[in-house]
Amino acid sequence: MSGPARKPLLERFMAFVFPEPMSGCWLWNGAATRCGYGRIALGGHSGGLAAAHRVAWQLFRGDIPSDREVAHRCDVRACVNPDHLWLASHAENMADMMRKGRYRPGPVFGDRNGSRTRPDRRPRGDNHWTRRVGRMA
Repeated sequence: MSGPARKPLLERFMAFVFPEPMSGCWLWNGAATRCGYGRIALGGHSGGLAAAHRVAWQLFRGDIPSDREVAHRCDVRACVNPDHLWLASHAENMADMMRKGRYRPGPVFGDRNGSRTRPDRRPRGDNHWTRRVGRMA
């Protein structure tokens, strides 16, 4: 027994799009990642989720070559306007990010980690929060 017919992807996609008149962005108002990129279910039992800006490209522009990423000209992660998107290699996308000052370094590992460079700032022994929990009573 099957349920009601699922709406076409384009119709489901556009139901979550809200054009922003000042910037021209089409803001995604559906599910999103913690980083702010939209997500949409592709449908079916094994369809999975896809990035909304990538689905926008496929719906309005066509296939995405395997060696390309869909990048934002407007730098708005929730934007799915195909006119604000472009295909870039990973290197081009990273260079664009650096050029626009959007680079934020992630966690530092190894000898550059704060635990190594400033061990005096790490709570140890009785100062560690796990030791203080029992003494709060």
